Amino acid sequence: MTITSPATPHSLPGFHWPEFQDQVRQFLLAASHRGLSPRTITYYSFHLLGLERFFISRQMPFLASNCVMVLQDWLQQLNEQGYARHSIRGRFYTCRQFFRFAFPDTAGENFAIAMPSNSQVNPYEPICFTEAVVERILHQPNLRRFTGLRDYTMMLLLLDTGIRLTELSTLLIFDLYFQDGFIRIAQGKGDKSRFVPMQNTCAAVLRSYLRLRGGQQQDGLWISSKGQSLQPDTIKQLIIKYCHDVGIRGSAHAFRRTMAKSFLMNGGNAYALQALLGHSDITMTRQYVPFQPADVRHRHETCSPVESLLRYAQKCKVERKMSRK
Repeated sequence: MTITSPATPHSLPGFHWPEFQDQVRQFLLAASHRGLSPRTITYYSFHLLGLERFFISRQMPFLASNCVMVLQDWLQQLNEQGYARHSIRGRFYTCRQFFRFAFPDTAGENFAIAMPSNSQVNPYEPICFTEAVVERILHQPNLRRFTGLRDYTMMLLLLDTGIRLTELSTLLIFDLYFQDGFIRIAQGKGDKSRFVPMQNTCAAVLRSYLRLRGGQQQDGLWISSKGQSLQPDTIKQLIIKYCHDVGIRGSAHAFRRTMAKSFLMNGGNAYALQALLGHSDITMTRQYVPFQPADVRHRHETCSPVESLLRYAQKCKVERKMSRK
């Protein structure tokens, strides 16, 4: 999939637009043949559209000799505009792959110096909600209205399961296994399926929503008041608005991170969390949850080996006293 703009000129001094577009089409086609997901290919296309516009703004030809310079300038501009580190890195990796595809005879090392160092790039601060913030957000929807109950149910499901926005938006009614207490994620990241548990509170709210929603088992779970399926971007904007209305910068992904942190803070196992989140590597799970010193202290208070030993000794002492009576 190639994203194009009707405002993109087909001919500018120094930049040959048809040639660049042809290289992009071939690159995306090769990515599809490698089995990359449509979502990944869409991201590639989006990133390369930004690169194309930057080439046009600089009126620079698309040549192996100047790609590094143009990419460095573009990344620096994004950094000055306040883009987060992960956003800049994503564009860097896409462009580096694209350059190596377009200029296979050029040494890969020529494209390895364009990424600004961590100290030069805006730090990414992942958002996790506190319990007080979650309560304020969940109080926003009007549960007496269909749309309010729907939005409340979506956010509660995100918080209970930690599923991704795309996974939430593509749920069908028959993906809900109430009897077993699971939700089936048919197409997770990398087209991997998995089952995610849901607890009684979330299941009860889902049942209430379904009683109002109606529909067939094969239907999409989330619909508008007019019966139309909700698109991922619509759900994304709804959640952002609920967060904004309580003065919080948040998103569906912030609910996912909040679930992960809460799960671990309440004694959950990191490997179980990895399975819940659908991560292929535990390294990603470890990087996913930001723990502050106060969080570590709280966990240490409940898991300290010394305190556990003292509690055990106290328990044995009480039992000995009881046995002598």
